[in-house]
Amino acid sequence: MELELFRDLTVTPASEFSVPDVHVVGTQRHTGTLAIHRSSHIELLVKDSRGVQRADRDGGVVLSDSPLPWIPFQTFSFQGKFTLTLASALVPQSVRAELQSVLRVGETERSLETRFHVNVRGRALHELRFNIPRDWRLEEVAGPEALHWSQVPTADVSTITLFLSRGILGDVDIILRGPLPERIANAPVMIPHLKVEDVAEQPHILVVQADPGFDVQAEQLAGCRTILLDQVGDWLQSDQREASRLAIEMTRPEYQGELFVQERQPRIRWQTITNVQATDQNVQETILLDYHVDRAGVRELRFLLPEALRDATIRAPMLQRIIKEPASTSEVPGWFRMRLIFQDRILGELRVLVELDRLMSPNGHSLPIPRPEGVDPGIQFVAVESSGWTEVSVRDVVGLEPLTRQHRDWKTLESSLGDQIVQAFRVTGDPSQTQITIERQVRDTVTTTAARIAFAEAKLAMDPQGNYRGIQT
Repeated sequence: MELELFRDLTVTPASEFSVPDVHVVGTQRHTGTLAIHRSSHIELLVKDSRGVQRADRDGGVVLSDSPLPWIPFQTFSFQGKFTLTLASALVPQSVRAELQSVLRVGETERSLETRFHVNVRGRALHELRFNIPRDWRLEEVAGPEALHWSQVPTADVSTITLFLSRGILGDVDIILRGPLPERIANAPVMIPHLKVEDVAEQPHILVVQADPGFDVQAEQLAGCRTILLDQVGDWLQSDQREASRLAIEMTRPEYQGELFVQERQPRIRWQTITNVQATDQNVQETILLDYHVDRAGVRELRFLLPEALRDATIRAPMLQRIIKEPASTSEVPGWFRMRLIFQDRILGELRVLVELDRLMSPNGHSLPIPRPEGVDPGIQFVAVESSGWTEVSVRDVVGLEPLTRQHRDWKTLESSLGDQIVQAFRVTGDPSQTQITIERQVRDTVTTTAARIAFAEAKLAMDPQGNYRGIQT
């Protein structure tokens, strides 16, 4: 015969209950064993015991199925009637949540990803609730196995309830990710508010990431403060730090703040090399414009060139369109403006190549030195090469410093042009006032005597004794 008794038990810090005394009426001898098991959520203490004795644990006792684990407490033996009073109390539970969030802000779109690192001590946790922004559209909720969740929106927030049928004890990560409503241009972005219910601590760090062309500034902070990105833990991967603009640490559960997204101003460093190679008939001009763009990409570059290079060939990666327009005659007479429009924003290294072949003028050839616009001052070089038997000389040098082969800038030029450079200069003055002219060096023809030297002939032989004999005619 098997008897089962189910009773409601309200566990309080001082709750006590008596174990039912089950006996068979009319028997002469009544003995038995009482095996007590407890839930992992409850602690037991024997308050009063009469008519029972401690006994070895019986492994043959079968308990009914339950989703909660049963833990053996004590085993007693009895003869006849007995009294056993137990005191019960809930196992203390400590829950700590650490929030690690990444807010991604683009030109119009926004998205949020948050990791809830939950630490549970003492009693297993089977339900967890937290509040998230009402307009956060969750696309993924990831966590331990057998995780179910529900979302209940209210006026200001949405309450997420996680149901953990197997319970969690120790450390576990729960990840939420999804998009936020599109950002309104020139309007501040509110810091998303996240709050975990019924936890002892919930430190929270929010990292704000933005597209390469944008900066983010935090204002009107309350209950939070900005920190250095270096203070963010290892959970932020190295490839994520490049796009990160700022980090915000929440100092109180209730916090707020505004984020202002501003378009970044690109920082452009540049260098130009005017390379001229003279032959017997013409001059081959090549201008290298090397740009290094960081902080933000650019879609347009501008520079001035002499009118003589209007028909030059322009080469550059991702080049979409070339616009040639006249420059201000009063400022730079004889020059025109070259505008390069690219297919997309250029970021990093960029080389623009300008090429043109012209006939050598008898009066000399003025070398073109480009003038980039809309950028900070850069470095400019002039390199002269000679081809074949042609020799060139320079004159009318203004605003340039000659370089020697031992100068480090000479090595820089050789790395781009090769080792055929015969003269090199660096621009030291105002580029608009700089000039340099080359001309072909003509030498007098020298007439020599009509003497001729015929071919010589030599014969060499070895005699039987091993001696060499020779004759030359």
